[in-house]
Amino acid sequence: MKKISVPDEYRHRRRKKYENTLRNLLEEKKKQASEDSIEGSFNRETFNKGRILYDIKQRRWPKSHALSCGSVNSVLTSIMRVKRNGVKSIENQLLENSNCLKGIFRAILERHKTIVHNDGYGRILKCHLKGFRWAKGSLESISVGAVSSYIIDILRRVIPIEFFGGNRLKKKFMSEVSKIISGSKYEGFIFETLIQMFLEIKDELSWLREIQEFVDARTIILKILIWLILDYVLLIIRNNFYVTDVGSFGYQLYYYRKGDMERAVAQWVNSRLRKKTISLVEGDLEHWDNAERKWIETGRIENAPRICMPKSTEWIFPVSRIRFLPKSIESDELRVITNFKLKKIFTRRRQVKKYKLCQSFFKRIVNRLKMLKKVKGLLQFLVENYGTGITPMPDNPKLKKAWKKAFLLKQLHGKLYFVKADINDAFGSIVPSLLGAIIEEKLKVKSNQVMHLRKIVECRMKYGKIQCRVRESFSDRPKENCLLISRSYLVGKKRKLPSYKSKYLKKILDQIIQNQYMSINGKIYRLTTGVTQGSAGALSALLCEIYCSEMDRLYFTEFMTCSECILLRGVDDYLLITSSPEKAGKFYDIVYNGVKDFNVTFNRSKLKSNINEDISSFRYLGLIFDVKDMTVRPDYSKYGGKDLLSTMKLPYWKDPLSSLGMSSLKLLAITVGNSYTSSAVCREIVFAACHLGKRAEFWLFPGIYSGIRIRMYSISETHWRGAPAK
Repeated sequence: MKKISVPDEYRHRRRKKYENTLRNLLEEKKKQASEDSIEGSFNRETFNKGRILYDIKQRRWPKSHALSCGSVNSVLTSIMRVKRNGVKSIENQLLENSNCLKGIFRAILERHKTIVHNDGYGRILKCHLKGFRWAKGSLESISVGAVSSYIIDILRRVIPIEFFGGNRLKKKFMSEVSKIISGSKYEGFIFETLIQMFLEIKDELSWLREIQEFVDARTIILKILIWLILDYVLLIIRNNFYVTDVGSFGYQLYYYRKGDMERAVAQWVNSRLRKKTISLVEGDLEHWDNAERKWIETGRIENAPRICMPKSTEWIFPVSRIRFLPKSIESDELRVITNFKLKKIFTRRRQVKKYKLCQSFFKRIVNRLKMLKKVKGLLQFLVENYGTGITPMPDNPKLKKAWKKAFLLKQLHGKLYFVKADINDAFGSIVPSLLGAIIEEKLKVKSNQVMHLRKIVECRMKYGKIQCRVRESFSDRPKENCLLISRSYLVGKKRKLPSYKSKYLKKILDQIIQNQYMSINGKIYRLTTGVTQGSAGALSALLCEIYCSEMDRLYFTEFMTCSECILLRGVDDYLLITSSPEKAGKFYDIVYNGVKDFNVTFNRSKLKSNINEDISSFRYLGLIFDVKDMTVRPDYSKYGGKDLLSTMKLPYWKDPLSSLGMSSLKLLAITVGNSYTSSAVCREIVFAACHLGKRAEFWLFPGIYSGIRIRMYSISETHWRGAPAK
């Protein structure tokens, strides 16, 4: 075979191209090193560990996944063990007699291998994102439609038509999968819907006819669907995107490229390290996980990870794993939501035997869960007795009462002044030492007050019915809008509810406030200022309420007690309505300059007032208040051009003085005529929609299961129109 000679010019060109590429790579590394010079910087390979793109570089599926084994029997075994462990005899019968089902999953395996070998799941995604352009350095979400088309494209390539028995069921299945991807809060994925679809045509499905003699059809359909959705579709989504909801638009999931989110998170960490609001802790999450695993097996705690295991009490506050979400769709500013597992699975005694856990570990976990419940009850007690804020809901009775007082002030004085302010990063502004001192004062720790638990029986009117409930509380009063029936220290006839000394409860609260650890990129950070959002049992919201209530007493008492003023606070949103321009000006100066003693600053861009400007209306808690005409109407601005989602209440007030009555409109995409949809609920929704007014129109048309599907859309703030559901 004759050797072909390569011209020197070609070699020189190739060598030059290689040198340029190498030079660019070195420059990028230097740039990255300069950006990540701060301690605790990011490593791209470990960001969002376990959720990287598997097949673009490595061209392989996760080794632990059933599809990686390459065996149909292993896939069927994993499906049978979904949700709950299957009986071995049934598993054996399924493996022996399910020839049609084996053929379907054999086809799934072969098509999956073809995708991984030829294109790769990541390469298919690139085709669907071909037309999208992102601004350099910005955090922009990927279109939900693009993600949906990508997943449906994969399912069409992988799942054979024999599984659906025809195109009709296949289309319905794909439409249900698109609901998962959109992530609507109330229009999420319902397994019951798909199960009914498969059961209605079970005689047409050869694989189901073959196995329903020895396996319950409903059970096997549920197991297969759970495996397909949770173990296949969601795995692809997690591997390719950073998925989260966004701020006040949390009704829908948003998808981000991992590189963009990685860059934004790195900037967040570095800025917090500069401001010294977080600090890096020695050790990493892997070391903590290993120590926790040994603790589970032996019940002993090593000396190294005691950063999260204080010696003072049995309470253990673990390292929380976090997720980031942008505060708004247009903003690059991130909000941190923490989430740590309390290992509830180990609280059952039968699980102790199954996992062969020691009794000391079991007792420790049970005590952790019990004390978390008691701490939440204690904070609720403090909020009920010392809280000054209102529940941030449009139908809050205190809001109606305040507007009635404003109406009377308008009649007496002629003009009203308002100041609306919003705290900058309310949860992140909390000083832990100051918060601890406030709680210590309220609990009367120095006198070591004894806190008694009581059993409270109360009732309330809800949806036209009387509802009774029993709860344990440190307070002897019913909740707001509830009627007290009885209170007692006893449970049953003999057992008395426990009591706790305030010093003991304060010690546990100090652990929660002072020891806030979170894991970012495999490293552990300690929060030195602020309270993490989303902490266990919604403790962060209660702690923030206690902190802001104390600030209200010290700085805003004169506005709360003045007969000419109305001061409201919904978590971090302040609203002052007064007939005195001097009071309004004084309040404006306070919020403009901030409260330094509490480390609180107010967002000046959101500060609104009619003292010096000709403004008559303002938005507050989802409503628009007009101090000139004294009218209140719902705020539809953030839903403009979007589908109004299920069970969203849209209140409007008729006469603010006489009745202050409020009507609610519930908009819901429903299917009428199914066993799983309550007819009473359907009647209530349709009646509420008809109560809207003359401009409401409906489109009624055949839906799935020969039912009727009703969908309503908003087209502006002033009128409504019905439209067919997609």
